[in-house]
Amino acid sequence: MLPSSFSRKLRLIIREEEKHDNLFARLSLTTVSNLHLLARRRSSSSNCDSVLSKKSNSNDERHKEQCERNPNESSEDSWMIPDEEENNKFISFLPLSIVLGENVTIYASYNGGSCEQDDVIELPRSMVVGLEGIPHNLPEFVSVHALSYVKHGTRVLVEPATVEDWELLEIYSDFVERGRLLSQVSVIYQNQNLTLRIKVGDGIDRVQVQVTEVTGSSLVTNCAKEDSTRPLSCVLLIQDTEVIVSPKVRPQKKVIPWSSPLRLIPSDVDWGTSCAALSRLTNVEAIYVEPGCIFVHCDQWPFEIQWAQIKLENTTLNLMRVVRVMTSSKIPPNDAGM
Repeated sequence: MLPSSFSRKLRLIIREEEKHDNLFARLSLTTVSNLHLLARRRSSSSNCDSVLSKKSNSNDERHKEQCERNPNESSEDSWMIPDEEENNKFISFLPLSIVLGENVTIYASYNGGSCEQDDVIELPRSMVVGLEGIPHNLPEFVSVHALSYVKHGTRVLVEPATVEDWELLEIYSDFVERGRLLSQVSVIYQNQNLTLRIKVGDGIDRVQVQVTEVTGSSLVTNCAKEDSTRPLSCVLLIQDTEVIVSPKVRPQKKVIPWSSPLRLIPSDVDWGTSCAALSRLTNVEAIYVEPGCIFVHCDQWPFEIQWAQIKLENTTLNLMRVVRVMTSSKIPPNDAGM
């Protein structure tokens, strides 16, 4: 975890789903500016410390003091866009590291969406609900710092949560192929769970995917010079990022073979007076079979499915019928009651 001097403690506000929502964080302009400045100071401090670790003299001390006084002079900032009307620059993008609890860190990005309150971060509900390692009730405050650089993603591998999610992605394949993912998320990291919203006419379909693998390039987007050889935490999704979706096909239905021929025995509705009298004399109970069902011995049907086809043997008639299978130990093996 970063020292508190480089991070901000912000109140967490959960954003409920909106019609045209995305997975971007919202911050006030003041908070964005403060986080951006802290990231540049952190980078400048890191660079100065790196120089001092090699040499320790008065010139280096002066260089360190200059870095601390003028953190904005360390490099060109690719996250700031010039405002031609006001002849200044505004921050259009900021990658964020958000600590929600002990050992629980997620990554998000500010992409220009602002909220009115200062010292507040607004996140969509789908980004934080269901995360492992945090209590049922989300924390009131979170620790947030802006990343001083983020590598461009070269390849991202995602896996649909369910077969239904995979089938939706197949139907709306252009959502991924034409880069529409960029309109909803910018920062990607491993094991990230994403809820993607796909507009269909006047409605919305939702697709759940998990990021299983990310690969970053040597190219970086940064707000200050930084050691880009550090371990990869997240990547920036760009137009050239290859997004691969792992298929999740439905398992093939198990084919249940035809059973050996069963001898059909009468049920109680088929019995005449003589069979009823024989039943009383032998203490053998009559078996009631509901219409559209077949009774077989428990060992004859070890399957979970409750429906089967029946057909007649040794006949030229090609008659088959779907019936519900019921089991009972009272039915003799190799017999069936209908």
